[in-house]
Amino acid sequence: MAPIIKIGRQGDSIKIMFEKKRIVKSKNKLRRHTLDPSKRMLIKQLLIGFLVLSLATLFMGGLWYGTRLEKLTINKISITGGQTISHVEIKQKTEALLVGNYLGLIPKRFIWWYPHEAIFNTISDIPRIKNLVINRVSGTEIGINFEEYFPDALWCNTANEEQCVFIDSFGYAFGEAPKLSGDTLLRYSSLEAKPAIGTFFLDSAKLAEITKFIMLLKSIPNFTISSVQIDAVDDVFYILSAGGELKASLLVPAETVFANLQSILEAKEFSHLRPGNFQYIDLRFGNKVYVNDNPIPLATSTATTTSSVYDAGDTL
Repeated sequence: MAPIIKIGRQGDSIKIMFEKKRIVKSKNKLRRHTLDPSKRMLIKQLLIGFLVLSLATLFMGGLWYGTRLEKLTINKISITGGQTISHVEIKQKTEALLVGNYLGLIPKRFIWWYPHEAIFNTISDIPRIKNLVINRVSGTEIGINFEEYFPDALWCNTANEEQCVFIDSFGYAFGEAPKLSGDTLLRYSSLEAKPAIGTFFLDSAKLAEITKFIMLLKSIPNFTISSVQIDAVDDVFYILSAGGELKASLLVPAETVFANLQSILEAKEFSHLRPGNFQYIDLRFGNKVYVNDNPIPLATSTATTTSSVYDAGDTL
């Protein structure tokens, strides 16, 4: 079809327009303006998804490779401290916790994400472990340092004296004790609390007073303490290894209690007192000291006993 030529007059100019080209341009313009918005959104989302997936793949690949670098992988465990606790046992427990990966991707030996808390808790459960510290020494090494609890005494159940736990010099219970006989370790018991690992037998200040009194007693021959019992009102009962009992109060300073005891032992009327030939010396009431110097009765005896009152202040 031949193009239609239109000639119009506007001054000296002549406009020639081709109808066919005009129709084609109009159709192209129509297509651009009528593209479905949902399709445009889908294309946009696909492009974004592809970009995110590409970045995620790169990140995962970098993470997998980076966490396996030799210079960032734990291959040495150094252990220091303690005297009787096996370093081999600690190393074996630590190595076992370093096996495997997090989510199948990051190895547990990666120095920045190794299972510190799990290792700490596992080693802390070993009896007698004290003041445990775990840290990174380098990119390939972690260090484990610890101290060790040593038994200073036993904390025993008043209902069953064979049920005891070890306590340190601060009264902290740190481990079950086997059935022990003899007076190798001092035995404590309380009418208020049963032995429990991870707890304290007594307030530190009160325990210090007991320890101080026991140390002062060492200056008196044969006055060796085998066990100590505390009641609910801070009365303390010292049982002598050779027999007899010293009754005192934690409300009275240890030095004062000891001074009153010395006054009794130095008095003429009580010069015969020796562990085993008296039942008790009661030092709970300041200068008023009660002494029962009758022979210690047998467990099956029903005999009554009497006690003497002595004013320790007379000779202080």
